[in-house]
Amino acid sequence: MTMNDNYAIKNNIVALRPMTVDDTKKVIGWRNSPEVMKRFLDRNPVTEEIHLNWIKNFVQKGKVVQFIICVGDEYATEIGSTYLRNIDDINKSAEFGIFISGDHIGKGYGFQVLNLVLQYATEIMKMRKISLRVLEDNLPAISTYKKCGFVQEDYYEEYNDEGINKKVLFFSYVIKQ
Repeated sequence: MTMNDNYAIKNNIVALRPMTVDDTKKVIGWRNSPEVMKRFLDRNPVTEEIHLNWIKNFVQKGKVVQFIICVGDEYATEIGSTYLRNIDDINKSAEFGIFISGDHIGKGYGFQVLNLVLQYATEIMKMRKISLRVLEDNLPAISTYKKCGFVQEDYYEEYNDEGINKKVLFFSYVIKQ
């Protein structure tokens, strides 16, 4: 992929381009990888049929905005996906999610992506609040969320992770208008 106008938003490290049906195989590969699956609340493998239904019923209907994360020279390396889901146009809110392939975890891309998504949510979507959920033991992600201005809510849910009870923490970012 060469540099073009297909990016929704970018900085000098990361570019986000809209996900398409053509990305199905790579998105499924990333989403079903052990590194990603262990951080997701829904651990069910994603099939091509499930992913195509996701695109048809959520992305194409505007309930989800999903991007492919591109890095490197001319943003030629695709490393994962990020999205805003549960988009509420009335209350101007959405829920953030991200998954990055194993070789690229821990390199600061999540921080860059989250800042771009917040910029996109503010400038393009005119959102006022972005929320997210994260397992309590995902400390690198929690650190990133806090660095970007997310605040932990006062409540949590219990989650059984293969026989171990964990908390699902809720964070929110209120966008200053």
